[in-house]
Parts: sequence; C-alpha cells; structure tokens
Amino acid sequence: MRQLIVLRDIDEEIATVGNGLARIPEEREAIERELVDARETLAQTRHSLESDEVEERRLEGKMREQEALLQRLNAQSAQVTSPQAYEALQHELQHASTASSEFETRALELMESIDQLRGEVAAAEDRLQRVEEQAPAQLDELSERETRLTAEREALLERREKAGQRLDAGLLAHYERVAQQRRPAVGIVEGEICSECRIAVPTMRASEIQRAEKVHACSGCRRLLVPVQALHE
Repeated sequence: MRQLIVLRDIDEEIATVGNGLARIPEEREAIERELVDARETLAQTRHSLESDEVEERRLEGKMREQEALLQRLNAQSAQVTSPQAYEALQHELQHASTASSEFETRALELMESIDQLRGEVAAAEDRLQRVEEQAPAQLDELSERETRLTAEREALLERREKAGQRLDAGLLAHYERVAQQRRPAVGIVEGEICSECRIAVPTMRASEIQRAEKVHACSGCRRLLVPVQALHE
C-alpha cells in the first residue's frame, strides 16, 4: 500500500516538473517577442517622426511660396486701374490667403504631432534599451532552470522506476492504466470515503482496504484506494 503512495507522490512531482519545463518555451518566446516588438515599435515611431518632419519642411517651403505670392499680389493691387482687374486680383488674394491659412493650420498640427512623436521615440528607445539589457539575463535564467528541471525529472524517473519495481507487476499495470486517465491515480480512504471524488466506499470493501488485505478501485472515479494509515507508514 505504501508503495502506491510513493509512486503517486513521485508522479505528482514529475507532473509538476513537467509543467515547469513546458512553460519554458513560452517564456522564452515571450522574451524574444518583446525584443522584436520593442525594436519594431521604435522603428515605426521613428519612421512616423521622419515622415512628419519631411512634411513639415515641405509645408515650410509652401508657406514661403504663398508669402511671396501674397506680397507680389499686394504690390500689384496698387497698380491695378480697372475694376475688373482689381476684382480678379482680390479673388487671387483671397485664394492665396486661404491657402496660406490652411498651410499654417497644418503646420501647427504637424508641430504638435512631431513633439508627441519625439516623446514617443524617446520612450521607445528607453524601452528597447531596458528590454535589451534584461533579455540576456532572463534567457540565461530560463536555460539554467531548464537544465535544473531536466535533471530533476531524470532523477524522478529513476526513482519512479525503482518504486515501480517494488510493486506487483499486475498492480503496477493497473496503476499505470489509471494514471493515464486520472491524476492522482491513488485515492485515500478515511471514514469509508474516497478522498478524491468523495464517493462512499462499501463497508466491506472499505474494511478490506483498511486492513490492507486488497487493493480496490473506487466505484466513482476508478482510482486505486489505499487506507489513510498508508500515508504514515
């Protein structure tokens, strides 16, 4: 009976170690993904900033052209003699003034965007620097943990093999079948109740279990049942 408990406990340890090993690739991928994301974010933010700065310079050129046009049209207005020519010139002035105003509005919007993007670039640079500094140590820690857990699992598997050798071959085979479906594969009987599924065990069967005369399977969960005193043997 005690050997079933030993085997059950070893299997639980193996499962815990296995879960730890299974998480390592995900954690490693998350670190590498954060590195890629930090680099891409910085590159995209820099690209947006550069695009806005190019557009700002283009608008500055347009604004200078419009300012020169307005000066030229204002100078021409003093030389216009006919009402028709004056009206046409005023129309050109109005159009040039509206265009200049639109350029100025867009230029102000770009200035605000550029200021914001410069802040975002600085934040993205800080993030990338932090991630690049932390990633090597994090990856090293994962590799060390992977090595340690792999060694632990190998040691547990050796212990499991030795524990299995102490069991009757038929009982071990029964245990293995249950273990493929249930974790843990062994339930404890105390007060005629299965510790895992809480189903009552028939009195006669519970007595046989308590006297360690025979190993029974729980009628509710099919786990192998051992008496509570097996925990303390």
